[in-house]
Amino acid sequence: MKKLILISFLCGFFVNLCLGQDIIEAEYFFDTDPGVGNTGNTLPVTQAGVIDETFAISTTGLTDGLHVLHIRAKDTNGNWSLYERQYFFVNANSQYQNPPEYDIVEAEYFFDIDPGVGNTGNTLPVTQAGAIDETFAISTTGLTDGLHVLHIRAKDTDGNWSLYERQYFFVNANSQYQNPTEYNIVEAEYFFDTDPGVGNTGNILPVTQAGAIDETFAISTTGLTEGLHVLHIRAKDANGTWSLYERKYFFVNANSQYQNPTEYDIVEAEYFFDTDPGVGNTGNTLSLTQGSSIDETLVIPIDINMAEGDYVLHVRVKDENGTWSLYLVEEITVGALDTDNDGILDVDDNCVDTANTDQADTDSDTVGDVCDNCPDDANTDQADADADTVGDICDACPGFDDTVDNDSDGFPEGCDCDDTNAGINDDATDIPDNNIDEDCDGTDLKTWYQDADSDGYGNPNMSQTANSQPIGYVSDNTDCDDTESAAYPGNTEICDGIDNNCDGQIDEGVLSTFYADTDGDGYGNPNDSMQACSAPTGYVTDNTDCDDTQAAAYPGNTEICDGIDNDCDGQVDEGVLSTFYADADSDGYGNPNDSIQACSAPTGYVSDNTDCDDTQAAAYPGNTEICDGIDNNCDGQIDEGVLSTFYADTDGDGYGDVNVTTQACSAPTGYVSDNTDCDDTQAAAYPGNTEICDGIDNNCDGQVDEGVLSTFYADTDGDGYGDSSVTTQACTAPDGYVADNTDCDDTEAASNPGNAEVCDGIDNDCDGEIDEGVLSTFYADSDGDGYGDINMTTQACSAPSGYVDDSSDCDDTSASVYPGAQEIPNDGIDQDCNGSDLVIPDTDSDGILDNVDNCIDTPNPDQKDSDNDGIGDECDVMGIVVPKGFSPNGDGTNDTWMIENITAYPRNNIKVFNRWGNKVYESNNYQNNWNGESKEGGSGKLPVGPYLYIIELNEPGFSPVQGWMYINY
Repeated sequence: MKKLILISFLCGFFVNLCLGQDIIEAEYFFDTDPGVGNTGNTLPVTQAGVIDETFAISTTGLTDGLHVLHIRAKDTNGNWSLYERQYFFVNANSQYQNPPEYDIVEAEYFFDIDPGVGNTGNTLPVTQAGAIDETFAISTTGLTDGLHVLHIRAKDTDGNWSLYERQYFFVNANSQYQNPTEYNIVEAEYFFDTDPGVGNTGNILPVTQAGAIDETFAISTTGLTEGLHVLHIRAKDANGTWSLYERKYFFVNANSQYQNPTEYDIVEAEYFFDTDPGVGNTGNTLSLTQGSSIDETLVIPIDINMAEGDYVLHVRVKDENGTWSLYLVEEITVGALDTDNDGILDVDDNCVDTANTDQADTDSDTVGDVCDNCPDDANTDQADADADTVGDICDACPGFDDTVDNDSDGFPEGCDCDDTNAGINDDATDIPDNNIDEDCDGTDLKTWYQDADSDGYGNPNMSQTANSQPIGYVSDNTDCDDTESAAYPGNTEICDGIDNNCDGQIDEGVLSTFYADTDGDGYGNPNDSMQACSAPTGYVTDNTDCDDTQAAAYPGNTEICDGIDNDCDGQVDEGVLSTFYADADSDGYGNPNDSIQACSAPTGYVSDNTDCDDTQAAAYPGNTEICDGIDNNCDGQIDEGVLSTFYADTDGDGYGDVNVTTQACSAPTGYVSDNTDCDDTQAAAYPGNTEICDGIDNNCDGQVDEGVLSTFYADTDGDGYGDSSVTTQACTAPDGYVADNTDCDDTEAASNPGNAEVCDGIDNDCDGEIDEGVLSTFYADSDGDGYGDINMTTQACSAPSGYVDDSSDCDDTSASVYPGAQEIPNDGIDQDCNGSDLVIPDTDSDGILDNVDNCIDTPNPDQKDSDNDGIGDECDVMGIVVPKGFSPNGDGTNDTWMIENITAYPRNNIKVFNRWGNKVYESNNYQNNWNGESKEGGSGKLPVGPYLYIIELNEPGFSPVQGWMYINY
């Protein structure tokens, strides 16, 4: 097959112009720039601020060898961007296959200094894939304030580590950050294609020892075969650590005339935040070392007045040809300030300009003590009217110069009442009663004494000093009792319990005698007296009481019967006692043989003496005789004329036996007053009872169970329904009998009225018919494949041998023919019963049917597929990569069938067939947008499984591409 010289070059082009204008035009050229707008090669773009386009660019006419594709864009302001460039080879004879790509299996990170590959101890979780797009949460705990560099690198399944990606960031915007230690590069080596191991290449490159090197090396490619190769270069630092390698792909081609395009040195750099003020207008120039490429660490100063928040830093460079690059974009965060560097952010610092890590604030006014002009007095406003650095609230002399102090007592001359005496000032202690004003308040301090009783005389033990007389205080201090206004020196003594004249004695010469009257009868005890100004409570002036414990005993009182000498004549109850008789049974009648003398009837005694039995409360003269075994009326007889006759009630039904009697006051146990029972051995037999079916004469009418027997029917099969021809009379159903008589077959338990008819050969519901309406239809299955012949049926309760319930077999003579069977292509037999045989052509007649042929139009019986892309080598088209499957489940990954580079062939036609040869999808000019939904003869997602595809590019010299891919969800 003809090899292609034409390369369809796909460029994912991303341009963002500096001034934020829309892109409206793009152009390209190869190798040498003909000038802006002069290329003649315009590229169609959709106008937008940012574009992400795919272009098909022809390389027809280019010589074999290395070339450079350049693309640039123009915005609505008429400005052209710098070009994007891509190196590529044109080689008609190249058998080049893309180098293998390995999945990423591991990632790690470190800050600032590289501890060596695999030695960071900081592993990042990744999902194994050829490319990863992950979000990581990385802690910066423990990092010092200032600028740091985060490095991340990954390892593939072949064990190779990538170069690291790095990101600068600040821990604190005001940091005095020092760059981490850098080691000089001391050695370098190179190798081609395969790594022989660090230090084993045998290809040493001369370097000038330095922290960074910018060297030009001449490396011979002698001995390399024609085709694609990879050059690897790595370096070792003074610490003995080897870098990851830098690699460059290149072609060896003896016929190439390519010359590298001119490169210009970078001479200038500038930066800005967020909004572009225009090229060269930022005012923020960065110093750098001129070179064709630069590897610089740029220190970007952060304005201390920048507000906290997120910013976008832009950096761009200019070459010596005057051309500016696109800018580099980096997101940064400016944190809170710490002006005094005491570790406390300004927003939280109570003293922003003076370091005070302890944040001491004695007066709690939110101003730290180290910068508070009144640290002991709260003054949030820090007012200082006289500007003497002492706050007004604690200024000793507001409005005066606080520096003039002649007596050095801390009080300026303007605020000191005697600036010649250091002991006299506003803070001095005034000495009382010395006629000197030490505290400058205008008066001398005096001593005053409390006069709590307001008698004009002060308490010598309660005093205070003050410039003027306080309320309740006097200058005198001679009061002997400041709680009594009637006690003071020189007052007249009166009988009031107070030392009125302050002579140390109370009521001297003015007391009277009083006698105790404990019983309160107005007569006092001559043996109990006291001296007082007036009669104390419980005392009287009389002293003639004979018993001061009894209020009813005093001279002249009347004698009464109470056990007391009421009249104080020396005798108790003389001539006033009465006689009383014992009443032991408390019936109010006394025992004439038991009496006592007393003032009143003692407990258990009465004035009557006529009781005949003082042990029985129901026995006394005049009481009514009752049947209780006692002489109730005291007439000498017991229960005369009050006994009754009772009859035995052996069965306890309340009716007695007339032949068994007894006399008693009340019915003895087992006896009643009735004598009409017909059978005293049966509790259910008595006059008036209801007759029930129990074999007893319940109502005592001389007959047993009259009119209460029932008819029962034999139930031989135990289904609850009886045989009307077999009966018996009884009180209750005998064993094997029931009250129902409607059974149609008493030998079948499944046969009775009301039972549901089931398919069992029995008249289940007793309607005279068997299995009516419950038989099923079954179909002959002569070939035993589980599918029946619709033309051969039988009715039965269950499938007879050789019959099934399915009727969809299209050939009941072949077990390999049935709905859903695997169709064998081109055999003339409809195995799956869909009405026709599966016909799959062999277009290229190579013995491989088109549904499995990886090259339909070109014979290739060996099906060789060197790159394992599902397309045979004989018809493999460069640049087209068909994936083995996709998963349209809406998760954002592989949701459409993405055929790499298919859009480079706008005349393409794609067809997709299921495994039975039915077309389920077709598209012309396919745009990688199929989501697995069927567009042929139906709609909705296709089921999981393999599908045949045929891709026709419809370009001269290209054969259709065919293969299988898999849909999963």
